[in-house]
Amino acid sequence: LTWVVGKHNFKMGADFVRNAAIDGFAVNRGNPRGAMTYTGDIGVTDPFADFIMGLPPTSVTYINAPRPAMDVYNWEQGFFFQDDWKVTPRLTLNLGLRYELITPFIENHDLLVNFDPNFVDPTTGLKGRFIVPSDKTVPFLDTRIPQQRPVVLASQSGLDIGRGLVRTDKNNFAPRIGFALRLSEKSVLRGGYGFYFPTSAAQGIRDPIATNPFNQGLTKR
Repeated sequence: LTWVVGKHNFKMGADFVRNAAIDGFAVNRGNPRGAMTYTGDIGVTDPFADFIMGLPPTSVTYINAPRPAMDVYNWEQGFFFQDDWKVTPRLTLNLGLRYELITPFIENHDLLVNFDPNFVDPTTGLKGRFIVPSDKTVPFLDTRIPQQRPVVLASQSGLDIGRGLVRTDKNNFAPRIGFALRLSEKSVLRGGYGFYFPTSAAQGIRDPIATNPFNQGLTKR
């Protein structure tokens, strides 16, 4: 919307962007197809011969429950107001303010895990706990995670987080100021300054909370 009032040219508006991404990197993490290792210790001394004879391998490595591809979405919302103020016939000031609200990524299958290092178990004094969006996450976790620290739902954590397991940044105010000064009939001097915030990227959550807690290999000998 543009509104001209005397020496002021007011501009205001908003935009709404929905980002969505499917990323298969986490699917391939930790050799989800499994591996068998023969060293020749079971039968004859040749590892390949043990394999051909159908003897058990020396060790097997596998994934407890391979996770599907990361399937996420989030919203980027921006609101702005600007005044192009013609102070004099030679000088124009550009005064503006933008507000950005970028929501955390939501995983459609709730396959995210975050870690709360500030939590202290009142019974054991042990620090730290894992936080998951819902019960749908638990079957895909490495089985050793619940043995190391408690696992709680985001809704039960008492923290200001939702299914994205990250607090929403709500203070992204971006002021802008600029000017245009006509020096002569053929020359104009322009300048400006402002704050800008980068947009979000799904890779920012992929490795730390959508990949590392999943597809951890288990080895049996």
